[in-house]
Amino acid sequence: MNYISLNIELIFIFDGKPPENKGECIIERKKKAQKAKELSKTAETKEEKEKYEKSSLRLTHEMINDVKKLLNLLGISYIHPQVGEGEAFASELCKMGFVDYVLTEDMDTMAYGCPKLIRNCTDKTIKRNNDIVSIFDYNSIINNLEISEDKFLDFCILCGCDYCDAPPKVGNVTALKLVKNFNGIEDIMKNTKYDYPEDYLSKFNKAKENFKIFHNNLKIDELDIVKSKLDINKLNDYLINEVGMNDKRVQNALKKFHNNYK
Repeated sequence: MNYISLNIELIFIFDGKPPENKGECIIERKKKAQKAKELSKTAETKEEKEKYEKSSLRLTHEMINDVKKLLNLLGISYIHPQVGEGEAFASELCKMGFVDYVLTEDMDTMAYGCPKLIRNCTDKTIKRNNDIVSIFDYNSIINNLEISEDKFLDFCILCGCDYCDAPPKVGNVTALKLVKNFNGIEDIMKNTKYDYPEDYLSKFNKAKENFKIFHNNLKIDELDIVKSKLDINKLNDYLINEVGMNDKRVQNALKKFHNNYK
């Protein structure tokens, strides 16, 4: 709502069907969610219970449909691709100049080559200030690291991602040294003695394909963008009567929205 009230036009990108090699990551997330659900039942404090309940939530089709309904009432456009991560799609749109920034908390977005990424403030000294955000500039990052785009992608995968875990004892500093000193992952594995899993090379190369899935593969005139018009009355009714939000809170938010959004 803060972005909307500043008259910033938003386009939401939903995740499509995930890549097959994300299966292990999804299974691990389900296990963590189930464990958190179990811990919530034995939590000793209200704060602990709320923390575990939040961690146990898994996105459902019903939740996605609810978000889409809200976006339609707000007059906010969205895209739901059939395949691929939302961050991959959004990053390519940013590279094409269709959007100015990508707003997400997922740092994997940089591995997709996203030119401009907005996250919540990453400076812990001013973390509580909701009006401050952190902006990551892709070109500045690779220039400061003094590596090419391809080596930066290798660096990101070596650090660990949803498709390929980091090799044991290979952290960010080590990963950067490796991509600078060697020519590609095969050269790195051939000339270093880290404990690479047996299928690491295959996973690494497949991950690299995933991060390039939409590269030069989207056409503006073929984008399936769902558009609608703002409907304040229906939005008000939905939030209060269907969602069950507090009337005063809704009115204050809608007043801010109505006064600023064009």
